[in-house]
Amino acid sequence: MKRYILFLGLIAALGFGSLSVNAQNGGGGNGRMLGLNKLLCFSGTDDGGIYGGTCTIIRRGAMGSALLETNDGDPDGSYAGVYTNDRSIYGGPLSDIGMLSFRYTGDPASAGSPRFSVPIDTDGDGDTDVWAFISAFYCDNGSGKVSANNTGCTIFTNDGGQYMGISDLTAAYPGATIANDNYVFVISDEPGTWTVSHVKFGHSNNGNGGRQ
Repeated sequence: MKRYILFLGLIAALGFGSLSVNAQNGGGGNGRMLGLNKLLCFSGTDDGGIYGGTCTIIRRGAMGSALLETNDGDPDGSYAGVYTNDRSIYGGPLSDIGMLSFRYTGDPASAGSPRFSVPIDTDGDGDTDVWAFISAFYCDNGSGKVSANNTGCTIFTNDGGQYMGISDLTAAYPGATIANDNYVFVISDEPGTWTVSHVKFGHSNNGNGGRQ
């Protein structure tokens, strides 16, 4: 768990603007039609700072895949990940993170990579107060599918919390929503190489937004 949130402050600071500027164009959209959850890349290399790591789109489309490489030995550390411009889940109830899932292949999962990082608003102002982490190491179904709905999934938060599934997490943060000021994203920030695919970023409760 030592490096589990190593790049938390950095990624939180990126917010919507920086990720969009440095994204590989994998599509995107406003989440109002089927098939708009196309993957967009970000990485330490693309963001132009001191960090390493690369993200490469392998297959485009709503169920596309990306190669995350963070084993380059950069002395400052490395990160790479994917997100989508689909906004339908933002502002929705915290329980919506149960709609998030992805598949992965490659190196064995480490404690925090690859994982979903989810910004949570606990006070109703739309901004991130807490980050939740749904990692492959703790939430794999045994066949390479990562989901908060998988049996035995343990969700961690950056304030030291540890929760057994969605119901336990939502009970700890009653009334919380998915924050609007940061992306939900899949990231690797520990050494390794993984291909992530079938990334589902959830959909709004009206049933027509952002569904994959």
